[in-house]
Amino acid sequence: RVPLISGDFDRNLADELNTEVTTDLSQFAKVYEEIILKLDEPTPHQAEKLKLVSQDEDFHIRAAAGAGKTFVALNHLVKMLETKRRCLYVARNPALCFSVVKWLEKRLRSSRLLSHLMLLYEPLEQPRTIKIAKGRIETELAENPGFDLVVVDEAHHLYRDSKLRALVEKQIGADARRLILSDLSQ
Repeated sequence: RVPLISGDFDRNLADELNTEVTTDLSQFAKVYEEIILKLDEPTPHQAEKLKLVSQDEDFHIRAAAGAGKTFVALNHLVKMLETKRRCLYVARNPALCFSVVKWLEKRLRSSRLLSHLMLLYEPLEQPRTIKIAKGRIETELAENPGFDLVVVDEAHHLYRDSKLRALVEKQIGADARRLILSDLSQ
């Protein structure tokens, strides 16, 4: 067996070598995550948006997939968490939330600052606290303490459905700022 990252492989060569060809998607995901976790510096365009996001008002970043919307939001979250602001990160997908937690943990001065971050993912009914134990992310349902910043990632999925929108908006108090991230093509 020859594990490959790409499914594009000359099948004739595989036959000649009497080899079974497989695609190892988990290996691809692992390598991709390692690369993403190494990203540190915003591009000039992202740095420009980061300055705009830092103002004390709601902000909507709408761009194509892969443009770095989440990266800009994560850099802003680092600043907010380091000043001990209460933040909520919202995404439908729990895996995206956990990836964000891993990225933040690597960049924060202290992993204890993660205590100022909560997650909201499907079923979107209640925020969750974060605890990292033995390298694993654990979450627990908790009451909304009131947030200074609410980041809604992939908002185009959440806000087009009135029920999901209501669940998200229920978490946003009068004093919370919104940072909305949505895909340009949606």
